[in-house]
Amino acid sequence: MEALHGPWRLNPSTGQVHTAPAPGHPHGAVVASVGHHSGFAERDVIGPLVAAAPELLSELIDLRGRFHNACRAAGSEEEFVSGSTPGADAAIAKAKGNVS
Repeated sequence: MEALHGPWRLNPSTGQVHTAPAPGHPHGAVVASVGHHSGFAERDVIGPLVAAAPELLSELIDLRGRFHNACRAAGSEEEFVSGSTPGADAAIAKAKGNVS
């Protein structure tokens, strides 16, 4: 699983999103294929988004933490702080596979 950590890159000619080269994976590991056939999302739309997923998740986690810290510093009650980012919490859980 460690080999699937970002950054990821999109190869626009193949539609494959892959990791950077690593030991045992000189060309990177393919983490997704973005098709171009009928019924598939447009490669040039979804491919860059998929490729950016690890960085987006990392930044969302960081921003949520900084927001919570700023709320605490401003004197907000912990109950407010812990419930202040339901959308971000749900997106993070979904990205980590923790969706019930």
